Amino acid sequence: MDSLTVSERYRRDVVIVDLEGKVTTGEPIVQIKQVTRRLVADGVRRVLLNLDKVTYTDSSGMGEIIACYSILREHEGMLKLVQVPPKVLELLRITKLDTVVEIFSSEDEGVESFDKDADRVAHPLDVTAPLVTMSSMPQHNIPHSNKEQI
Repeated sequence: MDSLTVSERYRRDVVIVDLEGKVTTGEPIVQIKQVTRRLVADGVRRVLLNLDKVTYTDSSGMGEIIACYSILREHEGMLKLVQVPPKVLELLRITKLDTVVEIFSSEDEGVESFDKDADRVAHPLDVTAPLVTMSSMPQHNIPHSNKEQI
């Protein structure tokens, strides 16, 4: 397969974009960019990019995935990757892009991660947790040794 097929589906408020084929220079990356821009224009802020059926990607393809990540971030959204094939994952690791974009092995994990992100934003600090102070720390009776005098 020399071309790229891009399809979309929804799970709750997450759009899953399925890619099938080669993510390379030319028409394939144009398709990905167009879909991303349209989703953002439609108000979508949570995108899970499913790479399960990607057979090949080059540096332009990787660049476009990161460009789409950036477009969503600029609009207070998030792009995450799911079911990344081993060769693509290796490329993400070599370029250290795996430290930029979140990667999940299953679609369920990816979709649920957006809810966890929302929970962290809505409740950044648990104010019901007990405050730990020096006076509340357990005291141990450890004898102090005399320092040797020189």
